[in-house]
Amino acid sequence: MNTSQSAFAAVLKTLENNKVMVDTREDGIYIRLAGKESQGEAFTLEFVKAYSFYERTRKNERSNTCRFAEHELEILSKSATDPKNRPIIEPFKDEILSLCDKFGKSGQSGGSAPMTATAISHAVKTLMLQEPICPITGIDEEWINVRDVSDDDEMMYQNKRCSALFKSKNGKCWYIDAIVKKVVQTGHCFSGSFWLSKEDYLAGGKSKKIGCAHYIKSFPFVPKTFYIDVIEEEVAKDDWEMYLKNPKQLERVFRYYDKRSL
Repeated sequence: MNTSQSAFAAVLKTLENNKVMVDTREDGIYIRLAGKESQGEAFTLEFVKAYSFYERTRKNERSNTCRFAEHELEILSKSATDPKNRPIIEPFKDEILSLCDKFGKSGQSGGSAPMTATAISHAVKTLMLQEPICPITGIDEEWINVRDVSDDDEMMYQNKRCSALFKSKNGKCWYIDAIVKKVVQTGHCFSGSFWLSKEDYLAGGKSKKIGCAHYIKSFPFVPKTFYIDVIEEEVAKDDWEMYLKNPKQLERVFRYYDKRSL
């Protein structure tokens, strides 16, 4: 008996012993063999489609996911009675339904559907905000020369995929949103520098301040912003200073970035 005949015999034996896992999905019925190979049976890790629902229906029939989404969107539109306050997603109804229909026909199971839906929603949000969907590589094609519009002698190139990433003529790269300061009294967030301690701003000295831009360690690079708690104090009328609340917060910043001085 050759290899193909042996494999076929193992599959038949598995089916005869009813060692088959069945999963009914929106687009069809999937099976996986769960036999014991030590007993001459077949075992497979992946589910394969054994029966397709859509091959026996009209090609343009919408999926259950699409029909559910359409019904929900109709309810959303009807519930918004104020013409000046329409649902923000209403202009994108057709695109949303198209995506839901594609998802519904993709054969997702109960286990994979939440993971896939999360990945799709994250990708759509990232791309709509014009943020990179995968790490920055640092290759020459990613950079544009901004020397003509910059007064900073060090700043030479801006990354086309990540506008907050810059590169100097000597090749050092820094991310200007490495740190965002969060005022503990109000919860408001700001870019810009802050003092390392209250004593430092009382004594003065530029070296005692931390900026928001810091050097990246290497490529590929994934942009990451750290929110650092600061305390805000009015040192004179309309003159405010901010200083670091917890120095340990900077430890995780400089595990990810190299410090860039002001």
